[in-house]
Amino acid sequence: PQFLLAMVERAGASASPQVRQLAAVVARRRGAKHWVSPQLTADNREQIKNMLLHMLTAEPEHLVRRSVADLISAIAKIAVPHGQWDTLLQFLFQCSLSENPGHREVALVVFTSLTDAIGNLLRQHFRQLTSIFVNGLSDQAQPVRVAAGRDRAPRRHPAPVVLRLRRLALHAHRRSQGLHLRQHARRRLPQ
Repeated sequence: PQFLLAMVERAGASASPQVRQLAAVVARRRGAKHWVSPQLTADNREQIKNMLLHMLTAEPEHLVRRSVADLISAIAKIAVPHGQWDTLLQFLFQCSLSENPGHREVALVVFTSLTDAIGNLLRQHFRQLTSIFVNGLSDQAQPVRVAAGRDRAPRRHPAPVVLRLRRLALHAHRRSQGLHLRQHARRRLPQ
């Protein structure tokens, strides 16, 4: 259990981006399962959550930031259903509205992962999530658009809320693109 804390500390403190990324990946693969261990104290959990949220917005390297987002997703899949990370969703909603495209991208990465794993717990946020994904699909930053449209892995039993959310977001995006294309075509038609 202390391994998780040590890896998260390394992911946030190392001068080398490669070491930070590797520490985040190792923490996700080997350490996230220790989240529920009684040996990991409530103070340790709070420290880890605070460090991860800080790293998510402060990390300058794209690959490291994505690895931290994946680590947050792995822990959140365990912590959110148990009521152990009540501030995460609000933090991600704020990131999705950030002027920084890197923040918007990682918010979408984590939201995608969470909707795949705990979609039913997110029902109360359905409208807000739909808006975030629709806006992400038409974002000016290409990595944000990719994150909004990415289907990370095939699911055996996809949550109905996830399917509905993605269908609505894609439909709204296509509709806005179609309107834009029709308006553009009208301007090009000879009079």
